[in-house]
Amino acid sequence: MEVREKLVWVSRADRRMLRPIGLWIRKTIFRLHLWLGAGATAYILFISVSGCAIVFEHELYRFFSPDPQVTLRDGSQLSIDELMRAAKLTYPRDQVVGVWERRLSTMSVAEIWLEEEGVIRRRLFHPYTGADLGNAQPFSLHALAILRKAHTELMAGSTGRLIHGIGAIVLTMLSLSGAVVWWSGIKSRRRHFFARADVESQRRVSQLHRATGPWICMFGIMWGVTGACFIFPSLLQAAQGSSAIGEATLQSLYMLHSGSAGGWLTRTIWAMSGLATSFLAITGMMMWWKGIAKSGRSGAYR
Repeated sequence: MEVREKLVWVSRADRRMLRPIGLWIRKTIFRLHLWLGAGATAYILFISVSGCAIVFEHELYRFFSPDPQVTLRDGSQLSIDELMRAAKLTYPRDQVVGVWERRLSTMSVAEIWLEEEGVIRRRLFHPYTGADLGNAQPFSLHALAILRKAHTELMAGSTGRLIHGIGAIVLTMLSLSGAVVWWSGIKSRRRHFFARADVESQRRVSQLHRATGPWICMFGIMWGVTGACFIFPSLLQAAQGSSAIGEATLQSLYMLHSGSAGGWLTRTIWAMSGLATSFLAITGMMMWWKGIAKSGRSGAYR
């Protein structure tokens, strides 16, 4: 009996010795998570919101650029020379630089590029009458193209892609550290999983952040890892030893990154998760600011 009690006492003593080490590791990971989130808030907000728009890019393109109303006419279509003459009659000061066929849902129309003083304009023309049908690339589509380019390279070429690579690594570390912090404190927060109506707003923000975070961590890890593979595809191809296999893997990663593999359902889930990621960035920044304000009053930040 005495031996059992001694063994139990030694086991508890070992736990007391290990407890400060575990507490220090948890605090270190928590501070890493806190400061990574604070530093990357603006980046995460932009990349999440722009990603939500790009998920439904094709639907937005069709919404902002509906097919022009084209009535079918009897007779033969106009030749390229006739279409060019019709464009010159409509825009006498412009120079025709190209004529292409653009297929709509019901028929094909002519897309003519015109240049005036170095400015290119793209117009649609009726293939039978030569009538001007409108802008081939309205401002809304141009804005979507800029948004996609900003999402992929921040409008800065290779420098923007490098920033995206760093951002993907930060997002992965942020998600992993958040999962560790949440899991290490799960027992103490079971009773606070949902915010009560009588708690103050600051505590409610913290509880909502901790309640939402675990469900978004897996998306953050997935987006971070796949995003890093897009930024550094040569590393993926080198690891697999074949460029063909690397291209196929990148296509699969793109479908996973964008949620395009499962149609409307997965894309909607991905978009909602992106908005939830923006919510986490905002609430995390509020918690960080609250900690900074508290450290100013107490003289130390914990």
